[in-house]
Amino acid sequence: ENETALSGLVLASRRSGDNQEAIRYLNQLLLITPESPPWLTQKTKILWEQGQFDEAFETAERLLSFDPTLIEMRQWLADAYHEKGKPDQAKVHELILLRLKQ
Repeated sequence: ENETALSGLVLASRRSGDNQEAIRYLNQLLLITPESPPWLTQKTKILWEQGQFDEAFETAERLLSFDPTLIEMRQWLADAYHEKGKPDQAKVHELILLRLKQ
């Protein structure tokens, strides 16, 4: 029940443009379901949009620690590391992507 209510609050906050509030609700959701790919993905996107790049990287890495096979997130992370001038971190994810796609 709490998860459903909180997910509705996340969506409403996003729609109204209140990303800080959305992050607050996402953090509460992640206390309930800490390994949830949808909520970690959502948090990563919001942090990135807000320019909180280090936190976005950390959240994406956390997500991949729970499920290393998430190709879409791994590709996003490789691209994001390149964009921010971190080629060594990007290369790590690119190599894993190559193995996953075999």
